[in-house]
Amino acid sequence: MAGKQPSLWWGCLVSELGAVGAGKPGWLDDAALVAAMGRDLVAIARQRSLVVTPWSGAHSSAPRASGFSIDSIPAATGADPSYRITALEWLFWEGWSVLAVGTSLGILCFYSEIGDLLIKQSFNVGSICNLHVRCNQNKRVTAEELSVAFQSSIARIDALDLQSQLRRRLLEVARNSTLERQLIAAESTKLSYQVWSVKSSGSSICVDAAITGVLPPALFEQQSRERYFCAVTIGSDSTLAAFRLSEDRRKSLTELLFNKVVPATVSRITSFAKAFRRNSEPVQEARPAEVKAQEFSRASLITALKDSPRKGESLALSPTCSLAAVTDSLGRVLLVDVHALVVVRLWKGYRDAHCKFLEAPLNGSSGLQHRSSCVKEDFSLCLAIHAPRRAVVEVWQLRNGPRLSVIHCSESCRLLQPPSQFWSSDRNDHEEESYSPKLVFLLKGDSGLLSLINPFMDQ
Repeated sequence: MAGKQPSLWWGCLVSELGAVGAGKPGWLDDAALVAAMGRDLVAIARQRSLVVTPWSGAHSSAPRASGFSIDSIPAATGADPSYRITALEWLFWEGWSVLAVGTSLGILCFYSEIGDLLIKQSFNVGSICNLHVRCNQNKRVTAEELSVAFQSSIARIDALDLQSQLRRRLLEVARNSTLERQLIAAESTKLSYQVWSVKSSGSSICVDAAITGVLPPALFEQQSRERYFCAVTIGSDSTLAAFRLSEDRRKSLTELLFNKVVPATVSRITSFAKAFRRNSEPVQEARPAEVKAQEFSRASLITALKDSPRKGESLALSPTCSLAAVTDSLGRVLLVDVHALVVVRLWKGYRDAHCKFLEAPLNGSSGLQHRSSCVKEDFSLCLAIHAPRRAVVEVWQLRNGPRLSVIHCSESCRLLQPPSQFWSSDRNDHEEESYSPKLVFLLKGDSGLLSLINPFMDQ
């Protein structure tokens, strides 16, 4: 590792962060604290307090907003007073961005860069566990969406519908900025969405979930224009589970075979067996539980990795959603091929770890210089693993490459990643755009400094 500097000082946060616990030892290690990094702003929340602050440094551009703070996210009348902010994610389009804030009440709020409430909507009962964005950076070939993970379900919001609704609300807020009217308009605006139940068993609790892409129709399914999505989940019952999500709520031929024909056949065989075994004890028939009417679309379990007492703790997706990094309760980090649904690499000895995928430039540049001439082949996919108990951040080359660098961080720190950009509906599909790599920054809690992680960076 001689001659290599694995991180570069990038900037520092400029706002006061005392409302979210800054100044206390190890405040960034608090499990109740969530953070998200935008292009010009960093959002940090703890309990019901939210602070959005710009950062300044040699590599920073002039921010479009000076940040804002919110003492309490608006909740419904009579709501549990102990509710808190549980998830943050920046949504970025060309030239503008919006902050999505999820709460333990299942309410999702969208804020502008200056703190205007744009949309407030409840998508399901229960706490929001996390928010994930899936983007196609260069051209809109497949669907893009915002995934909202709950403890037993996952919701999908299409990026095109989200863009049109948020842009309309931004124009309305610019014309009228009264707080009371903002709240009324935010609650009256409703986003189209779909929701699926993704419980691998009756008692399982989902810790995180994300939609990773579009699947082809299954065997015996009627070929149509309906899309099928793949979703991966982690939780208390299974370290990793994969589901096939259908946009159609009608019963498929496959479901009819397993839910109607197979139980009826088993019941008929059981009745014949009981007739020939009159002297034996009566056999209890096993009938499938009746599914109650609900708003969920159809979801079927593809596979599940169950290894008790191992439990999934955190989930990270690669830029193309082809790989996933899963940390578990036994201190292991699993690299999963999402398409094949197999574990392709395993690291041990990383308790309470968090991971981020990054694309490091092979030529050692910062990753933001000369972006107009960048192509994907100029970058190497890596995985940054933050192990707080060992006070290090390690960067490994994927899929089977070596450890490239080790960053020692004695103080509390947090890995942050700017968002990918959605493909705007008003852009030309034939317009060429340079490749934008996924970067990862290290935020140090005691100093508020931001450092860019790049294992190939020259000294």
